[in-house]
Amino acid sequence: FSFLFINAGLGSALIQKDKIDLSQIRSAYTITILFAIICYLLLITISSTIAQFFNDELLIDVLYLLGIIFIFRAFSSVSKSLLHRDLEYKKLMIIDILSFFIGYFIVGIPLVYNGFSYWSIIYAALVQALILGVLSFIYRPHNIIPFISIRSVKKILNFGMGLTISRFFNFFGKEGDKFVVGRLFDSGLLGIYGMAAKLIMLPVKILGNIIDHVLFPILSRINNE
Repeated sequence: FSFLFINAGLGSALIQKDKIDLSQIRSAYTITILFAIICYLLLITISSTIAQFFNDELLIDVLYLLGIIFIFRAFSSVSKSLLHRDLEYKKLMIIDILSFFIGYFIVGIPLVYNGFSYWSIIYAALVQALILGVLSFIYRPHNIIPFISIRSVKKILNFGMGLTISRFFNFFGKEGDKFVVGRLFDSGLLGIYGMAAKLIMLPVKILGNIIDHVLFPILSRINNE
């Protein structure tokens, strides 16, 4: 859920703009990192409340660790957006496949066999996010020195915040049922329900992501021309 606010639609704003300059890239990166830190601190603050809601105290430690992914994802956000803008889909494919393979096959599966239980998935997700961030920056480096230009921020936030609000309501429309299931039943049943729902929606999600990631930058270019 916090991923919606970490980027604040800034990545999409960078993709759809006709021309972008260094100040806009640096401002978007700085704001994304700041939002990630704020979301992580907020998650730590309310972790006990979330655990009480789902009647599972184990969630506190899990959320503390999973929250680090926010920082890793924020680090990769601008680089991936610039790659989408440049239509570098081969590089994006390599980044996604390598990060997933290293995270889940090289790290996650051995941890499962060594008895790390659900922590295996968490560590795998952390490694995947870290590798994704590193590879994204290697393929599309940019200036990471903190900088915020008020003028640049206004330009990209005008588009980004509207997109974030629409995604916010879309998230609750698609994921609200999981909050109900998690509240009424234990985490095991929630996991089964969540995985079943994910498998049902997988074809639609894959097709939707392909169309979204490919058509959005292309149509943005056509619109700007």
